[in-house]
Amino acid sequence: MAMGLSSYLGSVRQALSTQAATTRNVHVVIGNEACDLDSAVSAVAKKLEVTLVDHNVVPKCLETINDAVVRVIDHHKWEASFTSPIDKKIEMVGSCATLVGEKLLADHRELADETITKLLLSTIIVDTVNFSKSANKATPKDEKVFKELLSFAPNIDWDSEFVQIKEAKSSVSWMAVRDLLRKDLKVISENELTITVSTVPVSLKSLLAMSNFRADLEFFRQQQKANAVIVMTTTTKMQDSEQDCMQREMLIHAKIDPLREALVDYLKRFDQPLLDLEEITSCSTIYSQHPASSVFIQKNVGASRKVVLPAVRLFAASYKISSEQDSA
Repeated sequence: MAMGLSSYLGSVRQALSTQAATTRNVHVVIGNEACDLDSAVSAVAKKLEVTLVDHNVVPKCLETINDAVVRVIDHHKWEASFTSPIDKKIEMVGSCATLVGEKLLADHRELADETITKLLLSTIIVDTVNFSKSANKATPKDEKVFKELLSFAPNIDWDSEFVQIKEAKSSVSWMAVRDLLRKDLKVISENELTITVSTVPVSLKSLLAMSNFRADLEFFRQQQKANAVIVMTTTTKMQDSEQDCMQREMLIHAKIDPLREALVDYLKRFDQPLLDLEEITSCSTIYSQHPASSVFIQKNVGASRKVVLPAVRLFAASYKISSEQDSA
C-alpha cells in the first residue's frame, strides 16, 4: 500500500535510528543548494534511487560525496564530471519537477497521491510562469506531464493557485538585504575567483530602495568571500488582462572596478544565447547612489539563471585575477 508523503517523512527519523545497526546502505536525495521550490519538491517527490536533482555539479562543500553519485535528474546544462558511470536524465525542460513527474508516472505511479502531485504541479506552473508565452520557458513535455498529473489533483483552479504562490514568493519586504540575496543563491568558484548569483522576486528599483542596500550588498559580498556579486531580478505583470509578462533586470557589483567592467563586457557579448543587456543610465538618484554597481534591463527574459550560470563559470575560468583583486 502506498505511503502518504507526510507519513513517509514522519517515519524517516525512526528508520535512520535503526539503520546504523544494519549493513544496508542509506540513499540520500539532494536538491540544489538554493533549495527553491523546484529543487525541494524534486528531491522529496521521488525517493528511490535519485541522488542529485535540479543540479548536476556537486557543491564544493559536499565534494567528498562526488564518488557516491549514482543518478542525476536535471534541466540545466551538463557541467559535471564523475569518475564512475551514472544514470542521468538531462533535458532542457522548464521545470525539473516535470522530469521527476514523468519518472513518477512511468515507474512509481502508486506513489502519485494528491499531496505529491500537487507539489509537482505547483512547481511546474511557477517555473514556467504559468505557461506564459512571454517567459518562453515551457516545453511540450512540461505541458504533457502537467496534464497527466492533473488527474491526481482534481478540482483545483491552477490560475488562482499560481497567483497565490507568486504573491507568497514576492512577499519579501520583511527580509534584510543580506537574507534576500542569500535566499536563492548560487556560488561559482573557478580559478580562485568567486562570483555569487542571487535571484530575487522584486524589481531592481525596489531592491535599490531598500534601507542600507549599498552597505548590505558590500557586506554580503565580503561575507560570501566573493570577488563579485550578480543579482538577477524577476517580476511579472499582467499583460492584456490575460497573460503574465515577465521582466528581468540585472545588477553586477564588485569591489574592484576592472573585474566588474570585465564581467559586464563578457555578459554583454555572451551569445549562447544573447542576454540582450541594456544598461540603465538614468540620472535618477536611486541609481546614481550605487557607483560600484552596473545595472541593466535584461531584454531576453527567456534567459534564466540556468543560462547565466554557465556563462559566469566560463568567465571565471578564463579571467586573470590580480593580487589587488585577490585581496579585496
